[in-house]
Amino acid sequence: MIRQMASSPPAAPPNDGLPRGIPLVLVVDDDADVREALGQALEDEGFAVLLAEDGQEGFDLMVARQPDLVLLDLMMPRMSGWQLVEAVKKNPAVNKIPIFVLTAAPDTAGVQRDYPVFIKPIRVERMLRTIRGFLQPHAAR
Repeated sequence: MIRQMASSPPAAPPNDGLPRGIPLVLVVDDDADVREALGQALEDEGFAVLLAEDGQEGFDLMVARQPDLVLLDLMMPRMSGWQLVEAVKKNPAVNKIPIFVLTAAPDTAGVQRDYPVFIKPIRVERMLRTIRGFLQPHAAR
């Protein structure tokens, strides 16, 4: 798993050092346990994984690394998931990257119109099946 932290040096070019043909998934969640567990589950399934602990770090990694898919928590410090989504919409370099939302909020009706949603606690096998199904028809790096 690639751990890119906000205090790290500038990010490498997209997928630098990652095997070609393996989808890159960015997990953005302020809960370290959730972030690490999801990252490990994705890695165990054969995905390349980047981890970010808040929306700003997630946005920076999206721009620098161009992941194939983002798993995004909504409630985070510094830059929330909502703020990240707004920044992504305005940036043509990343506005086509698919975002799947992670949330513990009971009311997800507004979110589900625009993004696939995984309710916490996340059923990891269901999440992996959904991600595989989504990425399979799309060309991997």
